Order: sequence, then structure tokens, then C-alpha cells
Amino acid sequence: MGITEKVLLVLFAVFALLAVLRLFAAPLKLAGKLLVNTLLAAKAFDPYPFILLNLVLSCVAAIQAPLIMMSQNRQEEKDRRRAENDYKVNLKTEIMIEDLYDKVNAILARQTALEKQLTEKGESVGQK
Repeated sequence: MGITEKVLLVLFAVFALLAVLRLFAAPLKLAGKLLVNTLLAAKAFDPYPFILLNLVLSCVAAIQAPLIMMSQNRQEEKDRRRAENDYKVNLKTEIMIEDLYDKVNAILARQTALEKQLTEKGESVGQK
């Protein structure tokens, strides 16, 4: 393994670690604030019922709710269009299958008619 591969491996590991830390940063920060406020008790800037924290989290939820709803509406619209497209494709396929069925029936009818003609000719040749 060359030096460049080792450097790339280390960089990948660092980026993976940063991604994991970024994922857990908000919950760890929140847990840290709760721990500090609980341990400080009387001198805490937001004592036990955590009213300020509750207010902040409520505001965040109020801001996120419309965004989540809009995202769900967009996904619902995409799903509706996809279902409509699937319906049209299935309908077209059904029509094509019915057309093929009719063509096969016509071929079979023509084949039956030709067999009858051949049998009649064979009988007429046999009678002569």
C-alpha cells in the first residue's frame, strides 16, 4: 500500500468520523445542557422544569412541521403521478394484449378453414 492510499484511507476515516459526530452533535449538545443545568441546580440559567429548553424545542417543532408537510405533499404528488402513469401503461398493455388475442383467434380461424378445405379436397380426390 503506497503513501497516497494511506493518506486517502486516513482522510476517509476522518470524514466518516466527522459525519458520525455531526449526526450525534445536536443530541449530545442537548444532553450536555440538561446535565449542566441539572448539576448546577440553583445557579442554573434554566432550572429543572427546563422551560426555556421546552420553548426552544417547541419553536423548532413549529418551524419544522410545515416543511415536513410540504415535503410529504410533494411526495404524494409524485406518487400520484407515478400511479397514473402506471395505470396508463397497464391500460395500453391490456389493449395490445387484446389485439394480439384477436389476431391469434383470426389466425386460428383461418387455419381451421384451410384444414376444412384440405380435408374436403382430400375426400373429393379419394372419391374419384
